[in-house]
Amino acid sequence: MKAQLPTIPVDAAAIRDRHLIQTDEQLVRVRHTYRSAPGQFVFVWVSAEPITNGTPRIGSIEVAGGDTVQCVRVADWLASVRREAATA
Repeated sequence: MKAQLPTIPVDAAAIRDRHLIQTDEQLVRVRHTYRSAPGQFVFVWVSAEPITNGTPRIGSIEVAGGDTVQCVRVADWLASVRREAATA
């Protein structure tokens, strides 16, 4: 299992497409954001991890406004991908 990357808290209202979110199970990339109700945000995501069977994992996360989401800096993620490729 890969080491978990450091995360930073980001307010749900500041999440944009292409942000990387660390969930309990995996690292995901936000594809779309929208409001489901006043103060509620929905992030539609695709897995950021390599796809092993050719089918990307997709899903959605609903978050209340004012809550924070644990995000991974893109630079940190890219560095980890490069390190993994160099050792493969």
